[in-house]
Amino acid sequence: MGLSHDLYDFDAPQRRLHAMAEAHGFVVHDPLPALRVLNDRSGRLYIPNDTHWNVRGNRVAGEMLADVVQELRESDERAR
Repeated sequence: MGLSHDLYDFDAPQRRLHAMAEAHGFVVHDPLPALRVLNDRSGRLYIPNDTHWNVRGNRVAGEMLADVVQELRESDERAR
């Protein structure tokens, strides 16, 4: 829209998501901080001029999700 990036609060949606989840007792495993680091460090994870992940971004996010699921499974098995 031709406005400065400083005029936008790009973290507002994440803060709202976390607040809603916390209010309802849900745990959020947010990949955004790690995706931001990897996007800067090792190449683009998003489709240019789009909000969707590219193939690499989907792979990275999927691997993060798999790690979370594995941790939850291991935690559940230890609790038994």
